[in-house]
Amino acid sequence: MYFVGNSGRKKLRSANEIEALIISVDQHHRQTLRSLEALIPMSKTAILKHMAETKQVRARSSWMKPFLTPENVRERLKIALDILQPRSDGIHSFANMYDYVHIDKMWFNLTKAKKKIYVYDEEEVALRSCKSKRLITKVMFLSAVARPRYDANAKRVFDGKIGIWPFVEESPAARTTKNRQKGAMVTKYVSVDLEIYSDMIINQVILAFTLKIPRATQRRGVTLRQDNATPHWCVTTEMLKARRIHGLKVAN
Repeated sequence: MYFVGNSGRKKLRSANEIEALIISVDQHHRQTLRSLEALIPMSKTAILKHMAETKQVRARSSWMKPFLTPENVRERLKIALDILQPRSDGIHSFANMYDYVHIDKMWFNLTKAKKKIYVYDEEEVALRSCKSKRLITKVMFLSAVARPRYDANAKRVFDGKIGIWPFVEESPAARTTKNRQKGAMVTKYVSVDLEIYSDMIINQVILAFTLKIPRATQRRGVTLRQDNATPHWCVTTEMLKARRIHGLKVAN
């Protein structure tokens, strides 16, 4: 005999009561169902059953966000307002950003701790060794990108990729080791300071985008957009004008 309808054990708590129990627990104590189970009079199985029935409780990611002071908020609002352009119908619209070049620094590892390689059965995977994956060499790069567009003068599509440059230098080895002889050229990472950063901008970035960005955009003027890191303070519009570099603005 099968029973249908209101059969089985009655629920001890309604969905609203369970919701009130869960909400009463601070969010930083709700990272796992076990930690939540320890703070409310319900088992983990009952919580899972409630989640399946209501479809309202789910796991969500909580990302750490930057703390913004009132001054930070005003600066971000100013950047957003600077790219607004008035139209003839009285409505403002965002600029097409064609005259902006975005530059930023980023770190890259010289190799990965784990790689996938396609080999035949009779081949052996080449040995790669390191004392610790934490000791893998990191190199800082400076990258510059712009918005892709069609270049009418060159009759091709400009992909927006201006370039990427490493902060490294080559110098002769001071002593002989098992890896190289004394005097052999060795590539070393360079600590980025005001002088090195400004030299990279002037001799690499500006030269690259004058060759790649469409001429029509360069005639209207180009704005370099960078963040407020300490080495970036040396690159300003006034500094570029002093070096007789015109048609270029710097925005932090």
